[in-house]
Amino acid sequence: MSPALLRLAAARSLAWALLLGGWLVLGGLGAQHLPLWAGGLLPVALWLLATGVLQRAMAGRALAMAALRGASAVAALAVAALLWALAQGAGAGALLCAALAWAVLLVAASLVVRSLRSQVRQAPPPAWAALAGASAAWVLAGDPASLAAAPGLAGLMAGLVLAGLLLAALLRGGRPAVSACRGGLFDCAWPLPAGLPGWREPAAWPRLAALLGMLPMMASLPAMASACGSAWNLSPMAGVALHLGAMLLPAALWRRTNAPPLALLVALPVLGLLLAWCWPGLAGAMLQSLAHALAWGLAWAASLSVRPAVPARGAGLGTAVGTAAVVLLLGAALSAQGWAALQAVLAALAWVGAAGALLAAAGRLKARPLAGFAKSAGRSGSQ
Repeated sequence: MSPALLRLAAARSLAWALLLGGWLVLGGLGAQHLPLWAGGLLPVALWLLATGVLQRAMAGRALAMAALRGASAVAALAVAALLWALAQGAGAGALLCAALAWAVLLVAASLVVRSLRSQVRQAPPPAWAALAGASAAWVLAGDPASLAAAPGLAGLMAGLVLAGLLLAALLRGGRPAVSACRGGLFDCAWPLPAGLPGWREPAAWPRLAALLGMLPMMASLPAMASACGSAWNLSPMAGVALHLGAMLLPAALWRRTNAPPLALLVALPVLGLLLAWCWPGLAGAMLQSLAHALAWGLAWAASLSVRPAVPARGAGLGTAVGTAAVVLLLGAALSAQGWAALQAVLAALAWVGAAGALLAAAGRLKARPLAGFAKSAGRSGSQ
């Protein structure tokens, strides 16, 4: 592998570690310090909103290499300092400011990836880099509750500072970074996919519904990690590893030449419905979430194998606002109804995917007789 590809793989891994780490850290600390605000998901919603707004503001604009290096390092130091201040009793305001600084760091990481990708002729899919980044996020924040303790917080702070410095060091020469994103963020991994135009075709509903599953899964993962022991006798670290592996291993192992079949994207969420019905409570919610995690991984793999529908300028402001609003609603629902809210959302996504597959199949069946009639009419006309 060439040095340029190695730098790209490293930057992708760091960016994915920051993406998944943001869900775990901000969700876990929000549950501890802001439990009455959308079930603790206010910092996550603010982080996603700020990320989308910054990304949109940077769309099509070149950022000088020196400025990008500085943004990566300074934002990482700011997040670490704010988390330390939070641990020293600075209050929930420090956590909300950390969410904003984390958004700057995440957008800087995305720009670093884009800059490095512009220097290679043909970049490989980012699935293995995403898995490596998920592993790093899991090591540092796999148990969100442990971040309240000094050792866990110190490790997280060191990891954030190291990530920012490494991102700055990876930028060597090359062209200025331009924010042009496939699918919004990190190659179709933005949690509110494709926007409204993509829903016009029912055949796309199973993939889009599977991609939407990232929102309820990641929003509930910090709480689910702490509750896994009562359902499956698993440690929080093991529960998080199970979910992240289910999300990213399918994309890493699936062959790039073939998109995952539509039937599989429908069957997995429906299987989750059946599992939730057989095992009520937290055990069923965990199994249902794992089924949707597998579907998300396959849907993401499919997104990597086709040309994205989202324009190169990236996701719009509506996507960022919508994502933040959905996260807040999910947090309020989880706080009020517990795992039943998570199961209801995942069940709705399963039904949407299945409905799309049925409508697409009905459309194909309806089109066949018409095509046969047109063909026979053409033959009779030629006679």
